Amino acid sequence: MTSAEQAGPSLLRYPARMQSLVLIAYVCFSFYILLFISIFSYVLSEGAPFYWLGIFALYILLNIVFEFGQEIIASSFNDRHEIPVISFQWIDRGRFSRQLIMTAFFGSIIFGLYQNQLNNVALAVFIFVLLILPASLTINAIFEDLLEIINPRTLLGFIAVIKFNYLGSLAWLGVLTYIFYTTLEMGFGAFSIVLPFWLYLCLMFFRHLGLVALHHKGVLLPEQDFDIDKKEIEQHYSDSVALHAALEKAYWGLKEGQIEEAINIVGPIIRTNNWARFDAVFEFISAWPTKIPATHFVADYLPTLRARAASFKALDLC
Repeated sequence: MTSAEQAGPSLLRYPARMQSLVLIAYVCFSFYILLFISIFSYVLSEGAPFYWLGIFALYILLNIVFEFGQEIIASSFNDRHEIPVISFQWIDRGRFSRQLIMTAFFGSIIFGLYQNQLNNVALAVFIFVLLILPASLTINAIFEDLLEIINPRTLLGFIAVIKFNYLGSLAWLGVLTYIFYTTLEMGFGAFSIVLPFWLYLCLMFFRHLGLVALHHKGVLLPEQDFDIDKKEIEQHYSDSVALHAALEKAYWGLKEGQIEEAINIVGPIIRTNNWARFDAVFEFISAWPTKIPATHFVADYLPTLRARAASFKALDLC
């Protein structure tokens, strides 16, 4: 496990959050309903093509799960340890569609090679697609560029940067694929039972990809200074007088009903990845008569308390 993976919750505990558990429960429940309706409608309609509606609904479910996984990769790559907030706007995000286009692109090449009796070359391309799949998923989440996820030079360059950590990603993908096809061959009953566990492992897999990319972030995006915002904020508020002046401005803004403006003032001050700063500022704003700013930032504060094993303080705050 890399040093990046050791930061924040462990891989096993990361998907055990309300957001991810709700998503798993929603997907499983929807799948069970779709399976029941598909079987019932097929028997009732004597083979009428009602299953197209089920295929469309299944596409939506896959889209939501995939986009949730892409959000996990992107947030992990940006060194955030909280679980992403579920949003059905992800359906229009396009990352799932890009991945399907990537699959269709290489699939058409493989099909064309088989059609021309180039079986060995087709097999080599098929193996290549399997090997670059984790790289493609990660690049899709980070860059959101169709040309990058089908560009062999970009994919092989990503693998060259990740090096031995990529073998772990391939092994993880192999385990997920084995569980999927083995349970599916046993029948939909077995697949339905294993589905929640399999989805949980998928979310862990996405988290793993994001953390591995984070560990090599300086090489993947060397032209960017990722700490520039943090440095500017800390430099601006290095003087305690400026810090208290900003908090005072936010406080009096609240008195005048300017809640959103007050939150915007407090946000850059409290989110500097500095525990002492976060703790002091949060304690200060939680004493304000208007609790909206404190409740706004409590989602960031509680995970920090848990990470620092300050469970009693977190419980008292709740």
